[in-house]
Amino acid sequence: MTQEQINELRQLAQAATPGPWRAAISSSMVNRVCTTLETVCETGKNIDDALYIAAANPAAILTLIAEIDSLRDQVNGLTGEIEAAEKTLRQSRANDREAMSWIADCKEATGYHGSLMPSFVEYLRDLKQRADK
Repeated sequence: MTQEQINELRQLAQAATPGPWRAAISSSMVNRVCTTLETVCETGKNIDDALYIAAANPAAILTLIAEIDSLRDQVNGLTGEIEAAEKTLRQSRANDREAMSWIADCKEATGYHGSLMPSFVEYLRDLKQRADK
């Protein structure tokens, strides 16, 4: 449903006869939807129409619209969080590429062709421990 459709439905529900609404089923086959004071509409012979219209009263429609609004707000918030996480991941990958390039440069500069990772990781741990103190 578009936001325009929801807004139109909200306006219609707010302008409609307040409830509660109930189906008034008649043996004369003239079924109605009524409030405690007046008839909202006649549905003719179809009992299911009267029951449905009574159930789809303004309060029910406004409650459904409020739920839609809430869910859309949640989706928008999650979309923002996903975008932030994607940005962080892109930055992390860029940092990883820089670190790997730096390691390759160090290996080339020193002529070392073994794995620098264990000693590099140990070096980073030492730095972190010193920073935590």
